[in-house]
This record gives sequence, structure tokens and C-alpha cells, in this order.
Amino acid sequence: GRTPRKKAMSTMTIAELIASGKGKPDPDAEVPQAIRDEIFNELKKNPANRTCFDCTAKNPTWASVTFGTQMCLDCSGIHRRLGVHVSFCRSVLMDKWTYRQIYRAALGGNARAREHWKRCGVDPYQKIESKYSSNTAQQYKRLLEKDVADACSRGLTALPMAQGG
Repeated sequence: GRTPRKKAMSTMTIAELIASGKGKPDPDAEVPQAIRDEIFNELKKNPANRTCFDCTAKNPTWASVTFGTQMCLDCSGIHRRLGVHVSFCRSVLMDKWTYRQIYRAALGGNARAREHWKRCGVDPYQKIESKYSSNTAQQYKRLLEKDVADACSRGLTALPMAQGG
């Protein structure tokens, strides 16, 4: 009989990449579109990620790579005006992502960020300009960076969706 053709890495799922021994990609390599879409579809299952982190708009299609939060187009415009040194934004539907960036989105998320802001006594819906220049934002960014560094060394198994949750 014929030998089955190997599936192209660009069409594999997270589980298939892990199972095939390719679950620890270079953190700075580009994420295949199929994996990017799988991750953002999984993130959308959390109700907090179906609303913009900065306002109440539904179905956000942009993300702050810096903070791992999802936002609407209007709020992403405000983020872009702050500068990439404050918040670097990407489209979850159109842009290319690296594994390091996608780990930020997967390990961050709107619920975790909102919880952090509230725990620090800060309204997560305050004006974007003041929210992201605050000590609360810097503290959250450092927390997320530690988790992302861990994910970069562990690979795809560090993703919540790879652990069945």
C-alpha cells in the first residue's frame, strides 16, 4: 500500500504539533495561520475575550501583544497612538504572529488583566492613555513576561488549550 503523506506543519493543530515532537517551536518563528486561528478561536470561548478589554464593544478583532488583551478596532487605534513602546497591537485575523507573541495573548487574556487591575484598586475601564502608563500596567506586564518566558522554554504544552482548559 501507499504510505500516508505527512501533514504539512502549516496545517497541523496544536495537539498534532505536540504529538509529532514539534511542540517546542522557536519562540521568534512565525505561527502558521491555522495555529493562530485555533488559538484565537479557543480564546474566544472565554466570555471575557468576546468583549473589548478597554470598552464594552463586542467581538474584538485586535490584541495588545504587550498586555495579551483583546480589543476593538477603535481602541486599537488609541493604543497605536500611544506608541509601540507602550502597547504593540496586532490584528487577530490578518496579522502574522510569532510564538512569543501568541503566548502573551494565550497566557494573558482579558479576564486575567481585568482581575489584576481590579486587585490593584484600578478601574479596568479608565481612559486608555492613563491606564497603560500606570504602575499597575507595568506590574502586569512584568508578571506576563515571566509566564511568557516560561512558555517559550516549555513550548506549546504551556498553552491552556493544550492542557484541555
